[in-house]
Amino acid sequence: MEWLRKIIETAKIEDGKIDIEAVMKQVNAEFPKNAVPKAEFNSVNEQLKTANGTIKELEKNVEGNADLQQKIKDYEVQVEGLKKEAETQAKSFALKTELNAKGVIDPDYLVYKHGGIDNFTFDKEGKVMGLDDVLKGYKETMGHLFKDDSVQLKNATSGQGEDYNDSANLTLEQQIDEAMGLN
Repeated sequence: MEWLRKIIETAKIEDGKIDIEAVMKQVNAEFPKNAVPKAEFNSVNEQLKTANGTIKELEKNVEGNADLQQKIKDYEVQVEGLKKEAETQAKSFALKTELNAKGVIDPDYLVYKHGGIDNFTFDKEGKVMGLDDVLKGYKETMGHLFKDDSVQLKNATSGQGEDYNDSANLTLEQQIDEAMGLN
């Protein structure tokens, strides 16, 4: 009601009388900015009562409705499944990116040979842990899965080895084609 006090304090007083017309004009201008008309208040209040009644009625209906409760549980399970799938995809992307950075030619095959993504260790942020130790064994047993600066390929017709020092620039397919004399 500060707005009303300011209007009254600034009212003009002439010959001991307040200028009622000027005060009413200011009150009519300021009232809609500072107060809610009674009709609008009553309307909103009725809408609120109706909404609260509807909520209570829906709560009663949900309590007795096994189908609806089952649907809610199904949706919760579905949401959990989607969360797990998204987490797995994020881990897979992080792992394959890291494998590519470490020189693995076919990350999908290496993940398969290791028994799947769940057999790798990840920290809380989803970063791969201990990958160098895992790759060390695979480099020794499956060196063909890794990029190398110098690759020995056997010529299919002569059986002699040829040293390709520029093999890092060639794909595995190109290296095989070249070794077999298909280029």
